[in-house]
Amino acid sequence: KWLKPSWLRACSWYFPIEFRSLQPMQVVVLSVKGEEVATLSAGPSWGLSEVLTAVQEQYAVAPGARIQIFHGLSPLLAHASFADIGVTEDSHLTMVVLPPRRVVTASSDGTARLWDATSGECLHT
Repeated sequence: KWLKPSWLRACSWYFPIEFRSLQPMQVVVLSVKGEEVATLSAGPSWGLSEVLTAVQEQYAVAPGARIQIFHGLSPLLAHASFADIGVTEDSHLTMVVLPPRRVVTASSDGTARLWDATSGECLHT
């Protein structure tokens, strides 16, 4: 992790906005229950893919689970960045983990199948 020296934190007002925006910021990711899931050292240009990668390095997510990230009521969508949704130093994000999308089918021959609704893959017969 990159930590700002105390003299830089104390004098950050001195540095131009362009320089400060390049510095990593601490962002905490919480579960819906309010438990800390991950702490990120991120930049304002980070998007959903960077957040998901960093969170999955610190938190085990069930295979096939869908993850949504929110800052307040604003979702972090695939095309948005932290700057777009107002994430700043010491912001808290909320991670919502949804179960995988599954479909069960049955046929007249007595065969039942479990499918992944996203990929169309047959998971179990």
